[in-house]
Amino acid sequence: MTETTEKQMMCIGCGYLLVNLPTQRCPECGRWFNPSDASTFLTSDKRIGWRKHARPPSKLQCFIFASLSFYGLLNASGPAQWGTGSICMAAFVGAPIWFGLLFSYALRALMTWYDRERAALDIRKRRNRWRWSVVPICATLVISSWVYPWPLLLRFRLSQSAFEAAVKNYQAGVSCRGQWVGLYHVKDVSRTTYSGPAARTTIGFMTGSSIIDPVGFEYDPMPNHPTGYMRIEVADSWYTYED
Repeated sequence: MTETTEKQMMCIGCGYLLVNLPTQRCPECGRWFNPSDASTFLTSDKRIGWRKHARPPSKLQCFIFASLSFYGLLNASGPAQWGTGSICMAAFVGAPIWFGLLFSYALRALMTWYDRERAALDIRKRRNRWRWSVVPICATLVISSWVYPWPLLLRFRLSQSAFEAAVKNYQAGVSCRGQWVGLYHVKDVSRTTYSGPAARTTIGFMTGSSIIDPVGFEYDPMPNHPTGYMRIEVADSWYTYED
C-alpha cells in the first residue's frame, strides 16, 4: 500500500478519511477495513460500491415500513377489512412504498450474505442486528392477514363482551350510538325484525363504511340464516355486515 493511497483511503460506510488510525476500524461508524484489501475502503477515484448497502435498513426505513404495516393491519381488523375507502386511497401511495422497502430489504439481505465474511468484523452491523427483524415480522403479519382474517377476529374477540353488553343496553332502551364499544367506534345502531320460519330480531352496529355501503357488526341470535349478503362469522351469533 503506497503512501498516496493511504492518504486517499475513505470509509465505505460514512466516507471518513482513514489516515493515521491506531486500529483498522473507522472511528466515525466502526466499520472494519483492511489497508491491504482495496474492496474494504474507498479512494478518491473509486465510486461507492455495493458494499455500502450491505447493511440492515435504516431506522427511518424500519419506522416507515412498520407504520404502513400497522395502518394496513388496522384496516384489516375492521368489518370491511381491505375494502374501506381510506385503505383504497392510501394504497395508491402506501403500497408502492411498502413493496419498495420490502424489495430493498431483500437486496440488502442478499448483499450482506455475499459480504458475510467481511461483515462479521463490522461492529456496526452487530450493533444494529435488531433492524433486520422489523421488515420480515411486519411483512409476515400483513401477508398472513391476506390469507386469514386474524386481525378482524382478534380485534372483535377483544371487544365481544362490550358488544354483548351493548346489545342488552339497546334492548333496554339505552343506545351506544356515537360511542366506543370495545375497540370499535359505533356510529349508529339499528334493529331489524324478520318474519317467517326464521323469525328473529337482529341488531346492527355500524362502525364505518366501505367504498359504497355502511359496514359493521350484526348480532343475530339465530345463526346460519344469511340475510341476503355475504357475512363473516366473527363469534357465536356475531357477523360482519355490509348494508
